[in-house]
Amino acid sequence: MLIYTVLALYGLLTISVLAYVRTRFRTATGILKTLQVEWDNADSRHAGFVGKAQEQIAKLAVPAPVVAAVKSAGLSFDLRNQVVAMGKKGFKPLEIARSCGLHEGDVDVLLSMARLQKS
Repeated sequence: MLIYTVLALYGLLTISVLAYVRTRFRTATGILKTLQVEWDNADSRHAGFVGKAQEQIAKLAVPAPVVAAVKSAGLSFDLRNQVVAMGKKGFKPLEIARSCGLHEGDVDVLLSMARLQKS
């Protein structure tokens, strides 16, 4: 009788160890699936970032077009404000014209108009 009791306890212990191991493997499988999904998401985001970076590098590789055509007819308010701000900071009209891509005469006109508006 004692032997049957020991064997029964041994059987219960074996079953409980197997149940514990099975639970741990299921938990590990769930974690691995979650990590795989996260890895795939990170991989696709990384590929997107690499694509964007390659586009930016390609844009940098292309030489900038020379500003030959003057945009005096279509001056935006931002550009006018930039010219006036640079004039207030003490930049010379030639420097402002070069940085904004305008003729020096256009810059002089804009600065003169700004001075007249102050008066």
